Amino acid sequence: MLKLKSSVVTKTHIGHGTYLFDNLLSETLFIPVDIKSLFDLLQQGVLDRIALQNAVFSEVDCTDEEALLVVENTIDSLSNKGLLEH
Repeated sequence: MLKLKSSVVTKTHIGHGTYLFDNLLSETLFIPVDIKSLFDLLQQGVLDRIALQNAVFSEVDCTDEEALLVVENTIDSLSNKGLLEH
């Protein structure tokens, strides 16, 4: 299961991207992905990456490979900053 830490607050700006603020670290991370449903799933905790990929499909017209890249790059960025619970 992948889940954003409870100390993380997200703010998505359509056409721009998403800001993630960690209340504990007082640090902001910007991700150039404006798919709100993707971050909603990460806040709820998801069981698999296919659900995340489907969230990308629901808002963006793209290929399977492109959706998977969005998911993988987002997860990598969040993991590198320590914002995900595994």
